[in-house]
Amino acid sequence: QFALGTVSEDGWPWVVCVNLAYDEQLQFIWKSLANTQHSKHIQTDPRVSICVFSETEEIGDFGFYATAIAHEVSDETELIKLLAVRYKGKEVPPLTEFLGDSPTRIYCAKIQSAWVNDDRHLKTAVDLSLLPA
Repeated sequence: QFALGTVSEDGWPWVVCVNLAYDEQLQFIWKSLANTQHSKHIQTDPRVSICVFSETEEIGDFGFYATAIAHEVSDETELIKLLAVRYKGKEVPPLTEFLGDSPTRIYCAKIQSAWVNDDRHLKTAVDLSLLPA
C-alpha cells in the first residue's frame, strides 16, 4: 500500500492508503470508486503526493516520497496497459468494470519529482531521467 495525498477545492489536505502498483515509468496505478473523497479531489486538482514506507532488516527504515499529477483513466488503450500492471499475475477484469456507468475507476499518477530517505534520514533525489521512456 501507499499513502496518497490530495487537496480539496477549499485547500484541506486528505490522505488515504491505496493498494500499490507501478509500472516501469514509475507511474502509480490504483483502483478506486469515483465517488470517494480522494477521487473527487483529483477531478478538481490533479496534483497529489505519494509516500511508500517500509522497514527491513537489511536496510532499516526506507521511504519513497513523490509529487505527481493524477488522472482517472478513461482511454481504453491506456486502461488495457495499466490493468495489466495493476492485476499482474491475476485475472484482469473486463474494461466495463472501469468505464461507463461502473462506479469503479483506475487512476494513474505520473511522478513529477521524487526522493528517498533511508535509515540515516538523508533525503536523496531520484533522477527521473533514468527511467525508461
